[in-house]
Amino acid sequence: MSEHPPTPPERTPPPVPPEDGVDPSLDIQSQDLPPKVRSYVDTLRQQVRDIFQKYGITTTGFRDAAAQLTARQDVSIKDLEHFRDINRVLIEIHKTGELPPEARESRPVTATVREDALATIPAEQGKEVTLDLREVLDSSVRFLTEKAPPTWAQSLREQFPHGITLTPDQRKTIETAIEHGFTHALLMPGGDTQGITTVETQKPDPNDPTKQITEREAQNPALLRQTMDHLLKTCAVAPVLDLPIEEQYIAPDVFEPEKTKVPTLRLGAPSRASPCLLLYGPGPIPASLKNLTYPDAEATFVRFSSDFHLPTLTGLTNLEAELLQRKEVETRVAFDPVTRQAQYGDARPHAFDAYATDASQSNWSWHLDSRVPGGCVRGRWSPINRQRSLSWGTAWSFDLARGARPVVVVEL
Repeated sequence: MSEHPPTPPERTPPPVPPEDGVDPSLDIQSQDLPPKVRSYVDTLRQQVRDIFQKYGITTTGFRDAAAQLTARQDVSIKDLEHFRDINRVLIEIHKTGELPPEARESRPVTATVREDALATIPAEQGKEVTLDLREVLDSSVRFLTEKAPPTWAQSLREQFPHGITLTPDQRKTIETAIEHGFTHALLMPGGDTQGITTVETQKPDPNDPTKQITEREAQNPALLRQTMDHLLKTCAVAPVLDLPIEEQYIAPDVFEPEKTKVPTLRLGAPSRASPCLLLYGPGPIPASLKNLTYPDAEATFVRFSSDFHLPTLTGLTNLEAELLQRKEVETRVAFDPVTRQAQYGDARPHAFDAYATDASQSNWSWHLDSRVPGGCVRGRWSPINRQRSLSWGTAWSFDLARGARPVVVVEL
């Protein structure tokens, strides 16, 4: 044993706010920050409040509260150092308006899938699942190089030269998503690259020329149409290696293509402006999201996003639906039917895109985040016709075999 006890760490005060007297923890103008930075600042501010509350410090003045905290002898060194580190980060954000590099991490994300998860499959129910961000990036770039226009993979290589990194809030969202069964991911480029960016225009109301109405339309409909045509060829026409002939695609059927191929993003849908992780469950459409009109489906998504604390839980766009159904077919074809049944709960190679168990029934499901004037886009795989189809339905269209697949969008 040492003759003398170790010297306790020095109780250093927190960093001094900038010379102009701005209190970084309370006076950063949140409305001027990007959403991901604003969310991070809010989290840090709450941590500051929690430390003050822990030691019964109630003053609203930051300097007074900080002075009280550092003067007290019952404050742990750990809390004092945490308080100091938080304020260093806040001061840096106050100066730059950006997240400091150390706020982002590239570690894999691990969580346990709940037994009652919304989108679970037998192989993952109740199990711990890890999303390796490097593997997600590499596999997404490989897949999109094969299936998407060349600009997609190129943009991802340029934006993530050193891999994907996450803020604490993004990491928490992914952990929560995994818990509810959203265990697989596809990295998507930003909206401009996809062609899904939407603009709003003001036009005279046909029912009252004295008033204006807002119409939403694709900013670049020609690009969106080209992108959709490209994905239909690579994802819904091109043969799949080792897939039996009776499961191979024939040319897709698109109803009113001038309308169905250029939808706008649903009003209120999570942003896809920047590259984003599309988190999904590879199992069937949940029973709670079947037999719904699309307004009912939209209301159910709103309820689920609140109940599960996943604000960006939403539906698919046309482009996302084409990519995911093809990705899952190519994944499943590597297994024999018995293994597919044990892994996914369905032995069919096209099970991800098959709504019904009976091939004679409709497999239509809503692509909830793709809207056209007067309705919502829907898609299906027809086992009888061996065909992907795209169409749209009016607000109160109802079919006993119609649902909507949920995803969670994490904008990076």
